Amino acid sequence: MPPDDIASEVDVEEEFNASFCEEEEEDYYQLMKESHEADLSRFMEEWTANKKAEKEEASRSWREYRELWEAEKRWWKEAEEERKFIDRLYSKDRQNRDSEDGWESDDSEDAEIV
Repeated sequence: MPPDDIASEVDVEEEFNASFCEEEEEDYYQLMKESHEADLSRFMEEWTANKKAEKEEASRSWREYRELWEAEKRWWKEAEEERKFIDRLYSKDRQNRDSEDGWESDDSEDAEIV
């Protein structure tokens, strides 16, 4: 084989190798890009799901707190109404006992004491 033929064959082989390496490199970078995009997509889905779960938990906690607070308000209101009812009964009972005994006392202040 003449030297020029050998040189041209080497040039063709180098061009082939160079183009093959470029194609492999492009394929590699394309695969890396797709892999990175898939990882990023999974991360964003997980992050969004976690944020949604945190928001739901906070909302649920707030609702529970609000319900407990409302229940406590109702309980205090009922306790106050019961106390007033007992005060009225006590006041009437005392007035009845005093009138039976012939006592006329001014217990209106006692009935108002909290």
